Amino acid sequence: MPDPSIRIRKALSADLDALMELENSVFATDQMSRRSLRHFLRAPTAVVLIAEVGTDLAGTATILFRPGSAIARLYSIAVAPPMAGRGVASELLASAEHVACERECTHIRLEVHVTNHRAISRYHKTGYLEKRSWSWNLRLAGTQPRRRVRPLRDRDELRITVLRKGCS
Repeated sequence: MPDPSIRIRKALSADLDALMELENSVFATDQMSRRSLRHFLRAPTAVVLIAEVGTDLAGTATILFRPGSAIARLYSIAVAPPMAGRGVASELLASAEHVACERECTHIRLEVHVTNHRAISRYHKTGYLEKRSWSWNLRLAGTQPRRRVRPLRDRDELRITVLRKGCS
């Protein structure tokens, strides 16, 4: 049952500062830049949702769409640390699915770090299925790994799990 104290709405340009503050408090690496977030707030191919509890920003989700594609991408989902465990992520995920279905998407894809067991568990519980994919590096060699491996800049390699769900 949805928590009535959690209100989901589409983010506005006026929310940019609060969204950047949340982004920086939640993610130690790979934060969205202010420029990217500003772009997503204005782009017709993106929807940024905000979860609020009272007047507090509780979380956000960014959904991306490609013209002509029936696949939406859940680009980012973040919950303010003081709001963890209150159902904010579940509400944002349900709202993101609703937005994708309104745009006639049949699937939602997302990437989550393979060590983020809490998120993977949440996605599995809500019906997302793991999609095995080949890494670019290993595709050339003709081998198929169990998980997608992708080098990111100068950092160590991260193993990414790709999940998807059809709209109902």
